[in-house]
Amino acid sequence: DSFLKKRTATKNKLHGEEVLGIPSKWVYRSLKRDRKHLDKELLGIEKQLLSLVKQDQQAQLTLLQSIPGIGMKTALFLIVVTDGFNKFET
Repeated sequence: DSFLKKRTATKNKLHGEEVLGIPSKWVYRSLKRDRKHLDKELLGIEKQLLSLVKQDQQAQLTLLQSIPGIGMKTALFLIVVTDGFNKFET
């Protein structure tokens, strides 16, 4: 969540620099490097999370992704937030 917020903030800053019309080249390059780094970190976290979920909840992941409109990221989110749907009382 923290990485997502940082990436969004960085993207917004980049947009702000572009809108200024005469963006500072140094600031713009720095922000692009930051965004690239955050994208790389998020991709690594996503891959690690997918690996962990596939070990224990592959069936749930497959079922969730079979629902129209639910992709891998949403399915992962639902599995993680609900602890594999164990947080629900039956």
